[in-house]
Amino acid sequence: MNSLGNRIRTLRLEKKLSQEQLAEACEISVISLRHFEKSRRIPNVTLLVRFCNVLEVSPEYLLQDSLTLNTTSDDKNEIISFINKLTPQQAGYMKDWCKITEKHLVNGNITP
Repeated sequence: MNSLGNRIRTLRLEKKLSQEQLAEACEISVISLRHFEKSRRIPNVTLLVRFCNVLEVSPEYLLQDSLTLNTTSDDKNEIISFINKLTPQQAGYMKDWCKITEKHLVNGNITP
């Protein structure tokens, strides 16, 4: 299974970006990026969108095979707050991601 961290690293290398360049573009430290690339951490929604924008991919591409749905009420409030700040393009990515996630839930490919 290809993890989220592996996808981030692979895309970074394909775009010929150093860890320093990607970290700066995503407004995180190089150490944090290393943790994400090694799948030691999972990015929050804000950072996920930053990765998608810089790496020019959709959220569903980055998240395929690594979705876990353990959403608390606080998580839902954070997501709603974040959605209200999205650009139209970012909102489109998130809408597509939600549709794909719903499809996988209905088909039993993801267990909540």
